[in-house]
Amino acid sequence: MFMKKIVVTGATLSALTLMAYTYLKHVPKHHYDYGKI
Repeated sequence: MFMKKIVVTGATLSALTLMAYTYLKHVPKHHYDYGKI
């Protein structure tokens, strides 16, 4: 149970990191800054 929770948490963090990295890589920097305002 404990190990399974660690694996699920790690997988979730990896997926979120990958999505964020892909998003930032495909969206231009100035567009990202503009959308943050």
